[in-house]
Amino acid sequence: MRCVVVLATIFSLVSCSEFSSPKQEYFFMMCGAGDNLSEFSSTLDTEDDNGRNLLFSRTPSDETCLHLCGIHGNTGYLKNILDRVSEDERRVLINFRVREEKNPLGLNMPVLSWFVYGLHKDAVNLLLESGADANAIFFIESGELVTCKDIIDRMLEQSKEGEGSWNEMIEIRRSLESFGGKGYERKTPSKKKEDNDL
Repeated sequence: MRCVVVLATIFSLVSCSEFSSPKQEYFFMMCGAGDNLSEFSSTLDTEDDNGRNLLFSRTPSDETCLHLCGIHGNTGYLKNILDRVSEDERRVLINFRVREEKNPLGLNMPVLSWFVYGLHKDAVNLLLESGADANAIFFIESGELVTCKDIIDRMLEQSKEGEGSWNEMIEIRRSLESFGGKGYERKTPSKKKEDNDL
């Protein structure tokens, strides 16, 4: 599926980038792998600041650890990360987005979008409940502005009802909508006729 291709492409960019230290590189590889929660947690535990410096750092392609967790969608990783920061910091961390001027693909995707692309419905719910912006607007590769609701709607349009990951897509769309998620065009009211005549 396209979502797998997108995440695989992004992960390859992370893997090929240069990091500030081998420790930081290894940490971000753990974030993207999602296969050893115990080691991930103990790595953060050994940091003087309970791992906050690593959690708020970014890869050379401008992703955070939370972005990379969208590759696997492991909710254990998410809970471990979110439990280490205050409620205010949690909202900031969850709503970090890739800055397009620093990303090789020119993308500015928020954390939530990675999990939507990966169809990680439990993680999507956890992020929304923790303060993720369901209406964050971002660029996709075509340069078009979209929201996560647009992404899941397009994935549904390209799928057959009842086949593959259809049910997961429907559940994610419902979750986004329950938190006020809308498509980009519907977020922006069209101008009235009299406005165009001014």
